Amino acid sequence: MPVTIVIVDTEERIHEYLPEIDELVSEALVTSEQVQVRHRTTDKHKTQPVTS
Repeated sequence: MPVTIVIVDTEERIHEYLPEIDELVSEALVTSEQVQVRHRTTDKHKTQPVTS
């Protein structure tokens, strides 16, 4: 059964974590995508981008 794990972090931190994934999984498809993360505030009508 396929399993999908999503990790959202900075590009640098993802690259640091990749060797650990290699040790944990013998067969896998790893994809890396640039995304725009939006954070919904408690006010249902406003959204704002997450900044780092």
